[in-house]
Amino acid sequence: MIGAWRLSFVCGLSLLLAFAQRANAQGASATEQVQAVITGLRTPQEALQVDRHLEHIPGVLLTRTDLHTSNLYMLVRAESPDQEVAARAALDQMGLHLGCWRRTPRNGEPFVHLDPAHCNDLPQVK
Repeated sequence: MIGAWRLSFVCGLSLLLAFAQRANAQGASATEQVQAVITGLRTPQEALQVDRHLEHIPGVLLTRTDLHTSNLYMLVRAESPDQEVAARAALDQMGLHLGCWRRTPRNGEPFVHLDPAHCNDLPQVK
């Protein structure tokens, strides 16, 4: 009697785990990472405002803006290709400039800061 109960419990648990794994695999979408440089940031509050504006762009999962390095880091859905145009428009409205946009597959490598001095597509600050 206990053997039959144990067998049905193990089978039920196995089915539940199989369905949960399949649902998780279907719900997970591929992500890509974006690195860029923002010029014109003056305060930590302004960097926070950048994150709040950019997180409303469709396909954006996460944004982090660092005031001290002027770096922007974003995680985006791979199937959403148009974040750069929307990000540039949002930052233009704030009087900020976006340069050195680099979008790559997320591969788990550490984040390396971009150097604003080596970003050729930013306006020159005098």
